[in-house]
Amino acid sequence: MPLIWPGGRGRNVLDSGCPYYNTYKTQDGQYMAVGALEPQFYAALIKGLDLEGAELPHQMELPKWGVLAASFQEKFESKTQAEWVEIFGKLDACVTPVLSFDELRLIHIIRNEECLLMSQMEFLNRRLHLN
Repeated sequence: MPLIWPGGRGRNVLDSGCPYYNTYKTQDGQYMAVGALEPQFYAALIKGLDLEGAELPHQMELPKWGVLAASFQEKFESKTQAEWVEIFGKLDACVTPVLSFDELRLIHIIRNEECLLMSQMEFLNRRLHLN
């Protein structure tokens, strides 16, 4: 892997310079976050974007990161966030939707309710098996 901070702002692995560690706008104006730093995640990213066999620069070819980022952006803009969630939900590619605060709150509420429901079900299950 290239050095983490070899260049100025926006030209490094972890500060939006790296095309496989960045965010991309989708067709519906939402965003997807990509964190495919390791080779197996990068391969899954390429598969999910349907870029297998495409003429792409090598992942570690820093001078060509702009070309790679443009290819990724073009692909991400071709589908909605929901479509990308469906595609990457089946792959281990370190690609996730960027959610709003309201969406995050809703997920938190749902998870809390699921935990409460599971606790209640476990309690009832134990009671039924003890009697």
